Amino acid sequence: MEKEITRLKQSWRLSGDNDFEQILLAIISQEKLAHIDPFQRPGLAYVIEICRTSKTLSQTGRKLYAVSRLERKTTNDADRLKNSWQNSA
Repeated sequence: MEKEITRLKQSWRLSGDNDFEQILLAIISQEKLAHIDPFQRPGLAYVIEICRTSKTLSQTGRKLYAVSRLERKTTNDADRLKNSWQNSA
């Protein structure tokens, strides 16, 4: 119950220009967020929102690689996502 109260207070406190922080705080702690450069937070929040709103991994890839996929001969965006996640882990 306390976790939910804390989460709700954070979501009410954060709004407007800090919407990306609200998105991030929904999945990571404030302590972990403090270790992410402010410059990187909007981009990470954008990727999270694309993942949340996409129905499949392939749809996520099409949205995230919308420009670079036009220049590729093969466009297996699901594999591109899997590889980028494995390489960053």
